[in-house]
Amino acid sequence: MEQLRNQLIASYPYARQYFDTLPQYMQTLTEAYLEAKHTTANKVTSTITIPVVFHIVLRQAQINQLGGEAGIRERVLSQIEALNEDFNKLNPDLSQVPSAFVPLIGNANIKFGLAHRMPNGLSTEGYEIIVTEKPGFELANGTTGSGFAGSDAKYAISGGANAWETSKYLNIWVINPIVSGGALTLGVAVPPYIVNNFGVPSAEKGIVLHYGAFGRRTSSSQFFLSNNDKGRTLTHEIGHMLGLFHIWGDVDGCPPGSPDDGIADTPPQEKANFNCPVYPSISCSNGPNGDMFMNFMDYVDDPCMFLFTQGQVDRMQTMLSLPQESLGLTQHPELLEWPTSVWEAETQREVYFYPNPVDEGRLTITLSNIVGLREITVTNIMGQPVAPAIKAIPQNNKYDIDLTHCNSGVYFVRCIFESESLIRKIIVK
Repeated sequence: MEQLRNQLIASYPYARQYFDTLPQYMQTLTEAYLEAKHTTANKVTSTITIPVVFHIVLRQAQINQLGGEAGIRERVLSQIEALNEDFNKLNPDLSQVPSAFVPLIGNANIKFGLAHRMPNGLSTEGYEIIVTEKPGFELANGTTGSGFAGSDAKYAISGGANAWETSKYLNIWVINPIVSGGALTLGVAVPPYIVNNFGVPSAEKGIVLHYGAFGRRTSSSQFFLSNNDKGRTLTHEIGHMLGLFHIWGDVDGCPPGSPDDGIADTPPQEKANFNCPVYPSISCSNGPNGDMFMNFMDYVDDPCMFLFTQGQVDRMQTMLSLPQESLGLTQHPELLEWPTSVWEAETQREVYFYPNPVDEGRLTITLSNIVGLREITVTNIMGQPVAPAIKAIPQNNKYDIDLTHCNSGVYFVRCIFESESLIRKIIVK
């Protein structure tokens, strides 16, 4: 985000003043939102879910680094899991927050789910894999669209992948980002306010993410950039998408001489922190507790960032309530559900699921045509596995699945064949 800000300032004469005043403007919007929230009609803040689609745009060698299609699917699921922990105050490492900052921790009540309907209505796993010939995508000087923030990755014509409707889906492009001069950039967000105020095409709204910081580590052999294996790069960039700035305010120096992030409960901070600082790390006369470097909006390593503050949560909730910002992302829960056409396909295979609803925690699946069956998986509505995948056994046309550990709710059973996947919604009582 910092790099994009600098590019816009270099390109537009009014950009510097715009960015200097933006935090205070957003805080004014937040105060108005909080005032309205306290009225009788707006007292309850319910959890909302944002449909997500991942566009994996890499060379085949880079796809292989991630473990091929199976490895990418695992990273997609682990990334969604990490986001849902971080944005709902459920991350286990929250216990490492220094006691002075614990009362400031906020719960965003925002969940993320894999989109299961493409814009054309067909089913999707919530991600697509595009094999490109490009070794990587420049984050500046693009040839298509705005030329900012890896724009070439966001258009099929330039070797990337076209966005899905950005007013309905949170689009995330997993790429190998290249910065002139060899600097390492883990991710860049193009939030709605950039699109609305700088003429950037709406098709570029979303996030580009370094493929080496994509997902959360589930085994020691996986490829990740050093200390970027807990999915926090995407947590950070989604913070930008929802109106958060870096905790030091993107301009080095102490207020009032330089603007900060405009949020009262994040301490003033001179500049970015890196690696894993020792607490307390004091700047801008913010002792005795010092910088809140363990905030998701600093630059520390993944294992050392743990929280959003309540003030940051208020800002994000405000941005999600504004039509010109991110409201559309919260208005289409149907995109999280598999389309009817997916269920109809099972009749060609004669796949039977019973009982449904599942009333005693045991589901039986029978198949009359088992040719090409590879495995059976069960996921919750967020796309997360709730039971170990069942590998197909030759000549076996009946499988029993233990769901006694599952809470009541909706789940999806997926039978994976060599050339297709058949999916069925089940209900556990």
